[in-house]
Amino acid sequence: KKRKAEAEPEAAPEKKKKSKKEKPTPEAQEEKADKKRKREEEPAAEAPAAEEPAAAVEDEEDDDPKAREVFMGGVSFSIEDKDVYEFFNDIGDKCVEKIRWLERDGQFKGAGFIMFKTKAFAAAACKKDGQQLLGRATKIKPAGQKPPPRGGGGA
Repeated sequence: KKRKAEAEPEAAPEKKKKSKKEKPTPEAQEEKADKKRKREEEPAAEAPAAEEPAAAVEDEEDDDPKAREVFMGGVSFSIEDKDVYEFFNDIGDKCVEKIRWLERDGQFKGAGFIMFKTKAFAAAACKKDGQQLLGRATKIKPAGQKPPPRGGGGA
């Protein structure tokens, strides 16, 4: 009689080998390369150069989002996103990427941050500082700029 502990170990089940993907045929590879070439050529053919400032073409792939963001203050409390899009429409069609309004305790504070698609659009937007929007003069400056300290400090 053999005890279970002394019994011969069972053979481990064989692992199934993962089959490698078959290599595509030369015709399929060529077709894939043609599609890729077409995709690369299309954006160059469709790029609307007339709507964007000249520097915007160079800045299309801005990696730093802070460089594309501006602070906009002094705006009317009745402002809507569409008003901002219309205000910046002369810079370039659909140049505004995102709008984030400042609120405290659910109350709009009359200011916000506007993210543009390129640095060039953001720079052009800063030139509109002081222009009227819904009856109020706007304050537009790059988002990274902070006002100088007002002094004070104590004893």
